[in-house]
Amino acid sequence: MSDGPQPGFPFGFGQFDLAEIMRQLQSEGPLNFDVARQVATWVAGQHAEGAPEAPVVDPEGAPELSELTRLAHMHVLDATGLGAGLEGRARKLSRPDWAGEALDDLGPVLTTLAERLTGPPDADGAGLPDPQGADLMGLMNAMAPLLLGMQAGFMVGHLATLSLGRYEMPLPLDGTPRVSVVEENLVRFGNDWELPLDELGLYVAVHETVHAALHAVPWVHERFLAEATSFVAAFEVDPSVVEDRLGALNPMDPSAMEDAFGDPAAFLGALRSPRQQEAQARLGTTTALLEGFADAVLAHVGSGLIPSFERIREASHRHRVERGEAARFLEMLLGFDVGRDAYDEAGAFWAGVVERAGVDGLRMMWTHAERFPTPNELAAPGLWLERIQLPGDDPSDVVPPE
Repeated sequence: MSDGPQPGFPFGFGQFDLAEIMRQLQSEGPLNFDVARQVATWVAGQHAEGAPEAPVVDPEGAPELSELTRLAHMHVLDATGLGAGLEGRARKLSRPDWAGEALDDLGPVLTTLAERLTGPPDADGAGLPDPQGADLMGLMNAMAPLLLGMQAGFMVGHLATLSLGRYEMPLPLDGTPRVSVVEENLVRFGNDWELPLDELGLYVAVHETVHAALHAVPWVHERFLAEATSFVAAFEVDPSVVEDRLGALNPMDPSAMEDAFGDPAAFLGALRSPRQQEAQARLGTTTALLEGFADAVLAHVGSGLIPSFERIREASHRHRVERGEAARFLEMLLGFDVGRDAYDEAGAFWAGVVERAGVDGLRMMWTHAERFPTPNELAAPGLWLERIQLPGDDPSDVVPPE
């Protein structure tokens, strides 16, 4: 199976009308969302070879997602106490629809990132050391909305060709928590891996429902978005990096523009700052705990409902690899470059909680933000349980989602 398009500018600048490019440079705002949506829609409508792809969903063969989602919602609510306010049905999205919604919901974090990358060159707001540097920074600021819009659109559009649902990746989505499924991708994935489509549909419905239920808890949603925003706000524009990339750039030469920006991961990596280490550590811990919780609930609910659960889980893990470098870059861009150790530690934490407190232990964190485990408790779930199980405390008293 192909990894599909990879990062870098998706079409090559030479495939764009340069007059249109220069017109787009006049757009307002730190990130050109119009360009992002155009690119995302185009990429989402392509397959690996880049040609338009006809829909593959046969209504007769697709799983009945509404019924499967109601079943998933009932079991997730019973296991966790979360999700009482969710709609018990799945929204079926096309690939372009998924991409458009993702861009909308990523808007606040992407805007913060764009503002940071086009802001003062250092924390003190000091000017660049020479007039040429100032000119280059001015060029960077002028081009940044278009370039960031193209890159964001490409990454999101590429993920739309692979994502089974809204919560395929732990993205900082600032929108109403909801269960959404890209039916075309689900059917294609099931057929590629020879999986029973009804069972795969239930697996995805449980996965999406758990994540939606988590993000419906106000403090969880707010913490996640705040930590993601804190990370992207800590990028620092290094004038020397700008000069290296733009020093000999001719904006009217498509090949020169691709040379300057064709490896966005290297460019972005050079803008990392020491301040981001602490922000990323916090975000990584939160991400790993949320994903570890979702995996624990998925295993608890799914293993009893889905005969081919282990086959589907293994295929899903391999599917994550297929997201390729586009997903890798987005993880790096937004701070979700979480190491395997963090996920393993979070998995061990939740396993320890269930071992000591049973399935009811899965409910205990979400009543109050103060219950989030400290680093020491993360390594010793018994300490965490001892702290939160105070006299008179009811572990089933879960804050109802708004």
